[in-house]
Amino acid sequence: MLDMEARFEKQEVMLEDRFQRQTEEVTAKVTAKVTAEVKSYVDKKIDEAVSEMTRQFNAGVEIIRDDFKGAHKDQISSLGDKASEHEAQITVLEQRVGLRG
Repeated sequence: MLDMEARFEKQEVMLEDRFQRQTEEVTAKVTAKVTAEVKSYVDKKIDEAVSEMTRQFNAGVEIIRDDFKGAHKDQISSLGDKASEHEAQITVLEQRVGLRG
């Protein structure tokens, strides 16, 4: 009877050890899978955020570029208008002093 109890106790200890090892293995596998899924999710969200920031930055740059083009065009047009006014004034002065007919 004692021999039988000793065997049962030994089997119980072996089963507990086996259960502990299997629990650790399952926990490690689940942790690895969850970690990989979380990393994948975070990487995806970071990529989406970077893409959105890049899109918004590019749109801002395009707006600023168009504003500068418009301002430059206005400035060139204004300079052209002033040059035409000066040419007209010079022509009038030349006519008055007799340099132009």
